[in-house]
Amino acid sequence: MRKQIYITKPDMHRLEQLVENSLMPTDSRMDTLERELERAIVVDPEKISRNVVTMNSRVHIRDLDRDSELVVTIVFPFESNVDQNRISVLAPLGMALLGSRVGEGVRFEAPGGPRRVKILGIEYQPEAAARDRLLSSKEFRNIASAA
Repeated sequence: MRKQIYITKPDMHRLEQLVENSLMPTDSRMDTLERELERAIVVDPEKISRNVVTMNSRVHIRDLDRDSELVVTIVFPFESNVDQNRISVLAPLGMALLGSRVGEGVRFEAPGGPRRVKILGIEYQPEAAARDRLLSSKEFRNIASAA
């Protein structure tokens, strides 16, 4: 049995649109993404744990097969850029990381064969950053009104 993954409502909506509007309906990556989305638990962005990899998260991983570390950002296909470690959600690594949690190991099929990575941390998650900004602005208003 595969592990449960978590996806925010906005990410789910955009990913479903990506699948539905694909110019290549026979693309096996779209089928794989669709299967991943079917097993996902959908969560409000305000309630997603900051330890879950969401779209546009910057993720610190350890390649268990090559004993190396890397930071990647999971993005939509049109935003991918290998030189900047911006990995498409349609790439095997991107799909494996999406919805997973810090501390988990994930397996994926790479062009050279099966690979394993462990999620060491999330350096940036958009949903957590938005909550932090909201909290900071409320704290600022409280300080300003107390003065």
